[in-house]
Amino acid sequence: MKLWTWVKDQVYRPAFFVEQSFTLKQGLKFYAGLIGVLVIAQVVIALPGTVRFVHEILSERWDREVANVTELFPEELELTVKQGVVSTNVDEPYTLPIPIEWRTTEADMPENLLVIDTTRAISTSDFTRHDTWFILGEQSAGFYNAEKSEYRIYDLTRLLGRETFTVDESTYSNFVAQASRYLKLTILIGLCLMPFILYGWYFVGYLVYLILGAVVVLLVARYREYSLSYGRAYLTGLFLLPLPLGYHLLLSFFGVMGMPFAFTLVLTIATLLNFPKKSTPVPAVEPEKEKE
Repeated sequence: MKLWTWVKDQVYRPAFFVEQSFTLKQGLKFYAGLIGVLVIAQVVIALPGTVRFVHEILSERWDREVANVTELFPEELELTVKQGVVSTNVDEPYTLPIPIEWRTTEADMPENLLVIDTTRAISTSDFTRHDTWFILGEQSAGFYNAEKSEYRIYDLTRLLGRETFTVDESTYSNFVAQASRYLKLTILIGLCLMPFILYGWYFVGYLVYLILGAVVVLLVARYREYSLSYGRAYLTGLFLLPLPLGYHLLLSFFGVMGMPFAFTLVLTIATLLNFPKKSTPVPAVEPEKEKE
């Protein structure tokens, strides 16, 4: 009950806004705490999914997927790249099929993951002819983006320049093992740092938003016949954010996208609630509320 009363007092306190006795220091202190509450709530909402995700990373499934990626490179294959020109030690075209473990009945997958053909220039028709996602040619590489239904072909001589190197099964396996370790560590560290990253993102983001949001507060206040300067409107906006941020949290909780300008609409409603018509009696601010 006390929590509900506290929340209501943050959302609806017209006397506090009409009197305009709060200072910049109070506004920033309130805003910093509000963003902290927002981040904590976001973390709580995301916690079940995060725990499942971490469990997957630390489970045997991660190791199995790494093993599947490692096994993609055949023992007999050796790729040599010299100044952007690719050559192999096998008969071409050479195909690497998509692993059975990666196939699903829901997705329309091609037969092959990669086809190597350095005997001819790559064209978009080769993707259909070889039924593949990726093609590696002598001086170019291409892939098919199924989501956008488009083909991309890149010039390796430009991408790799004067680089010269050889890739065999041993080199590839070592690279995958190291990349897997670094990726796992990066993900775990990133998850630990995410609350701090979110705090900084929200803190700066809503301050920037209020550059325009203050104009909404200013116009609504003047509509209610209250004269505010832009600076006071901006400061007032900091105290009006609980209701819009509550809307933000509801969207996160239900996992839905908000309508365009809905956040600004909620800010407008919060301003209308806290700047009543001058003919409407406004209760006096309690002494302890003025110190917020």
